[in-house]
Amino acid sequence: QHPQPTMSTKATIRKERYESRVKENKYDIEAWTWLINEAQQTGDLEVIRDMYERFLNVFPTSPKHWLAYLELELKYSNFNEVEALFTRCLKTVLSVDLWKFYLGYIRRINSGESGSSVTPEARAIIEKAYEYVLSNVGIDKDAGPIWADYIYFLKSAETSNTWEEQRKMDSMRRAYQKAVTIPLNNVEHLWKEYDQWENNLNRLTAKKFLGEKSSAYMTARTALREMRLFTDNINTNVVSLPPKWTANELAQLDLWKNYIQWEKSDPLQLEDDTAVMDRVAYTYQQAFLVLRLYPEIWYSFASYYLELNKPEKSLSILKQGIEIMPTSLLLNFSYAELCESRRQLDDARQAYDQLVTTLDKNIEDLKATAKQQIDKLHEEAEAERASLNLSDDIDGEVREQLRSREKHVKKEQDAIEKKLNDQVDVIARGGSLVWINYMRFARRTDGIKSARALFSRARKAANCTYHVYVSDALMEYHNSKDAVIAGKVFSLGQKSFADNPDFVCEYLDFLIEMNDDNNTRALFERTLATMPAEKAGPIWLKFLDYENKYGDLASIQSVEKRRIEAMATPSVNTMESFLKRQSYLDVRNIEDHELG
Repeated sequence: QHPQPTMSTKATIRKERYESRVKENKYDIEAWTWLINEAQQTGDLEVIRDMYERFLNVFPTSPKHWLAYLELELKYSNFNEVEALFTRCLKTVLSVDLWKFYLGYIRRINSGESGSSVTPEARAIIEKAYEYVLSNVGIDKDAGPIWADYIYFLKSAETSNTWEEQRKMDSMRRAYQKAVTIPLNNVEHLWKEYDQWENNLNRLTAKKFLGEKSSAYMTARTALREMRLFTDNINTNVVSLPPKWTANELAQLDLWKNYIQWEKSDPLQLEDDTAVMDRVAYTYQQAFLVLRLYPEIWYSFASYYLELNKPEKSLSILKQGIEIMPTSLLLNFSYAELCESRRQLDDARQAYDQLVTTLDKNIEDLKATAKQQIDKLHEEAEAERASLNLSDDIDGEVREQLRSREKHVKKEQDAIEKKLNDQVDVIARGGSLVWINYMRFARRTDGIKSARALFSRARKAANCTYHVYVSDALMEYHNSKDAVIAGKVFSLGQKSFADNPDFVCEYLDFLIEMNDDNNTRALFERTLATMPAEKAGPIWLKFLDYENKYGDLASIQSVEKRRIEAMATPSVNTMESFLKRQSYLDVRNIEDHELG
């Protein structure tokens, strides 16, 4: 009996299971949490460090995990590592808890042995650290304790002459006067302290100094109450995940949007554009801690800078967003358009090319993953067959078992292929939108020839959809005024998409607009002869509509009869079809006034 190996084997199997979960979905937070806990159990610094590195690579804005990592390194007194981590996270993760930790660290390494008095040099370093921290997160409503500590730190300075005493008073007053105008959670307490301090110094000057800040303090106090209507329900204790658009996610997104909007309205009546901008930017940075993977927040931030006529900042925000979400159409198109309007045409071209490449690679990756899953299915099925040790004369029960197993494998394979096709379809449609926008960009900035060259590239792309052909054909027609080339493009599309009713309808619309009766009818007949009935519904309706508007009664009745026969289904409602013919645009008097 050796239970120990079994336990460790169990643990290994569990670990492998969680590892494969994060490999399959890097945002599987439950699996990550288990793996971090498991790493901590080992007590091996390298193992834990490696796990934090992997985690923070996926969730780089999680203050909780940066703090845990910092505490780990500090526990081992790895000061170089701690400082390297601060360099990586402080500026990008504007979390009060993280900055408090930094402050604690600076105080710790600059305090004398066993709490002995701090040297003037060390005091200067700590004071600088307070100023640095407050300049970065001092406007956060949760930064009140840091302001209180800072003021206490200034107060505790020893002075040896009047000049030093005066300098100390000035520093404290500056700190108080700044703090009491910020909507901090403890702003009322700070105001009471400040009031008492000024009055203890000098009742006459107190009136003047307090009077200068009293109105701004009242505004800050009111603003705090308003702000909490948004922030009290915002959940910041979560890592940033890609949205699944659940009701809870949408509610949180709304709270953030309303909070940001509130900050934009200058509730503190600062009347200083830079100060308002700093507060709004800080709020966006707070939102990124949890909504980092929501393209619309990046877009909103970039648009805000654009409204303030700061396009460089806007471009920089969009670029950061694209680095995080390279396939976001919202961010890439916004970036390309802004580059175009600033005549940075090479940057725009690069953005379009990069996006096309990334989307294509995503499709290849999906296909490779699906192939691996299918191969694994077959391998497992083969292994099972081999283990059954089959001879030629297998009995009926085993044969049935095999048949059932094959059915199961086929079903699973179909499910994998369906999921793949659905995913590829979404990306391919997105890819076509990129090509269409790229072609329009090329036409605007470099003429129709450049757009044609791109069309030639686009239609050779593995995942090109019919939309690219329609867009190019209509561009030729409307911009080059060349109906012949437009017709050729449609004809080219017909070779690949003859069985796609959406494409055929677009082609028909074009021919009808050209007043090309012969080719219109030819396309109707050719399509209806080859397209399966379950797909052809929209084509029949369009044919009927065409005959109704421009044909004779016999033709209308003939098409209607053929449609009913072809569809061979009770779902063809002849009355509905009749009513459609007897209405025009939005005039539907029979339906509106004569039917129940």
